[in-house]
Amino acid sequence: MNEKRIRAEQKELKPLSKKKFVEIVGLRKRYTKQIDQLCYNSDGNDT
Repeated sequence: MNEKRIRAEQKELKPLSKKKFVEIVGLRKRYTKQIDQLCYNSDGNDT
């Protein structure tokens, strides 16, 4: 049951163009970098 649902979701996501997908991944990487920096700064555990 779960596998069918996952496959359906993947099919829905497929229409995303490759270019758009690359843009989204690039943005996500940029944001995660900023978030990591914020976390390190707030923790005070800069190494």
